[in-house]
Amino acid sequence: MTETQETITAWANETFGPIASIERGITRANLEMAEALHELTSDHDDWRERLIAECADVLIVLARVASCAMETVTIPTRSMIAFPAHTLASHALGVANTELARLYLIAAEANLPTTRVHISYTWNKVKAVIEFLGGDAQAAIDAKMAINRARQWRRDGQGHAFHIPEGSAA
Repeated sequence: MTETQETITAWANETFGPIASIERGITRANLEMAEALHELTSDHDDWRERLIAECADVLIVLARVASCAMETVTIPTRSMIAFPAHTLASHALGVANTELARLYLIAAEANLPTTRVHISYTWNKVKAVIEFLGGDAQAAIDAKMAINRARQWRRDGQGHAFHIPEGSAA
């Protein structure tokens, strides 16, 4: 299935309920960003694949945030590798992480037009990480959403949830 902002948001709203606020959505994106940063600094042999999957999680949450802000984000395909992938990924994730903090403050001020611009900017920075690593953002999102759709979730009451590990009691 080719995922879009609309399919992601519809599934997530049905599964988790609507996001309580744009700020809450950004906070969740920041949790996913922390997981991406963790993978960037890990010593796993498959760090690239794991980082791409975590970046896809950030994009999935940002798609929902964009829907709350009534902004459409696109997943254009573009390749740009000129420096070592780890260096570029590190820089782009750092910029995106900083942008998430800025985005939270802007959203908290209820400045919707500026919030929309910053959602798109953050989206493009995270998408660039996937590209720097030789991945495809659409493919990464589709793969991660297939996993998400198959999981069981524990709702947090704010429009988000944490997946229940297989074999755990719900």
